Amino acid sequence: MKKTGLFKFAAICALALLGSLSVNAQTKAPGNLLNKSDFETEIDGKKVSLYTITNGRITAQVTNLAGYIVGIYTPDKNGNYTNVVGHNDNIQQYQGFSRNPVGAALGRYANRIGNASFTLDGKKYELTKNNGEHTLHGGTKGFDHTVWDVEKVTDDSVVMSCVLEDGTDGFPGTIKTFLTFTVTEDDGVKIEYSATTDKPTVCNLSHHVYFNLNGFPAENVLDHVFCIFADGVTEVDNSLIPTGKILPVGGTAFDFRKPVLLSERQFAAPAGRPAPGTPAPAVPEGMVRSYDQNFCLNHTKAGALDEVAYVYSPTSGRLLEVFSDQPGLQFFTGNRVAFAMESQLYPDTPNHPAFPGNSAVLRPGETYTHTVIYKFPGFPKSSASTAAVAPSGTKKVSILGDSYSTFKGIIPDNYATFYPDNNNDVKKVEETWWDLYIKAKGYQLEKNDSWGGTTICGTGYFGRDASATAFTSRVDLLGNPDIIFVFGGTNDAWANSPVGEYKYSNWTKEDCKNFRPALANLLDSLKKRYPNAQIYSILNSELREEINESSREVCRHYNIPLIELHDIDKQNGHPSISGMKSICEQLLAATK
Repeated sequence: MKKTGLFKFAAICALALLGSLSVNAQTKAPGNLLNKSDFETEIDGKKVSLYTITNGRITAQVTNLAGYIVGIYTPDKNGNYTNVVGHNDNIQQYQGFSRNPVGAALGRYANRIGNASFTLDGKKYELTKNNGEHTLHGGTKGFDHTVWDVEKVTDDSVVMSCVLEDGTDGFPGTIKTFLTFTVTEDDGVKIEYSATTDKPTVCNLSHHVYFNLNGFPAENVLDHVFCIFADGVTEVDNSLIPTGKILPVGGTAFDFRKPVLLSERQFAAPAGRPAPGTPAPAVPEGMVRSYDQNFCLNHTKAGALDEVAYVYSPTSGRLLEVFSDQPGLQFFTGNRVAFAMESQLYPDTPNHPAFPGNSAVLRPGETYTHTVIYKFPGFPKSSASTAAVAPSGTKKVSILGDSYSTFKGIIPDNYATFYPDNNNDVKKVEETWWDLYIKAKGYQLEKNDSWGGTTICGTGYFGRDASATAFTSRVDLLGNPDIIFVFGGTNDAWANSPVGEYKYSNWTKEDCKNFRPALANLLDSLKKRYPNAQIYSILNSELREEINESSREVCRHYNIPLIELHDIDKQNGHPSISGMKSICEQLLAATK
């Protein structure tokens, strides 16, 4: 594959704009929104304004000039809200940059058409050249140069429409388009297009929103983790026009089918300009200078609205999932300040009949539709959000535990926690055994139901009845996991809970006040409640042998792996940072 490090004028302009983008102050709520008054004006005889839509958690701001998305406000792992899209602060700044497509709606043909021409029904159409010898994003009078008519506004949605006349930028047909922005109940920003025409034309609509999940003006997105569900990319020439070939991504810098840290793929040149006459640093093998590439997406079926990509920032804890019903996704990182994921048909589809999308042809009586959703799941995102290292469909882990697995803000508010503790050096959730393990495996956290001081059986400290908080009472609280870790027995040992007799059926409440029948009841219930989950039992080090041997016997009976820990460093009776790392390492070794 040819490496395309050269950017034409439009891309250079986009990067210049991104370099000057502003940021709203971080708050505990999206209070510092852009001001509506700063966007109210009249352009081309039409009123322009700013529209704010929200579901009460996620807030978006859009303007009817070019359909710009100027704000998406989402919480980070600490609950602080930041605008995570590239934007300007007022309408004059957008006008002053020649209405650049950064953040705008794109059409009637998003991306490139080679040699600014195509043939439809035997007639060749010559288009406006605005990208060297080619046409980019529909020419010079497309959606990104249009004031849209606002049709309807609700608390969570805005509907706009526009008409591009027959012959605009050389395209045939008068095309009418409806554009709907919605903040969904499940914390997505949904963009929907529908378009009709009065004569045969080509149509490929998209949106050019730019993201930095750390907010702006964060330094770059090299700390972001990317995953794109695509087995191939379109091969392009030096001006980014497809050759017609689809190249497999395996073994290349374009393979994002598993989570990849961008800094491992995109070369970051040393700071500062090279001395005059000094060549730019060479891009190491296996890396690229930047991405501006169409990925050929894997869909469950043509036209299905599938998750096609996700991005995670460990710095902010934000996760972005991208859902699209289009076959292509243009992935753009430019100068690393931000990234775009534009859902679309493949570039230059009108000149490549073999590409999906029927040569992008739209005829009278037909309706073009397109849906893309940029979703921010897991609100509010906590620092335990290991879900962000894995997309939907990746293995999900649930934990049923005691204080060794707690962390304030992660487990339910009414549960007792140990971590963080003044006398233990584990201060961040990223230092816990389970966060370390899940990230190392590329899994996602489904549910952590750990309660400090709880026992597996119904007899707690000082012989009190602990049935209400025992492990056996929390079997149904683990979500829909693929893997379950049961990390208990420590308090049963330290509380000197009775072990009782081995019993594998017909348990009574009194039976389950003893460790052996309670553990049997627990494992039996988990196997029946989660028949497709892999269950592991973890046993702390330095417990009394009666608990150790009882655990071995019951786990053998149910054919459940027992991971017996050893040499765990502790502070204040609980694993230290070193101890947490050791637990993670032992689990990784035991679950290969």
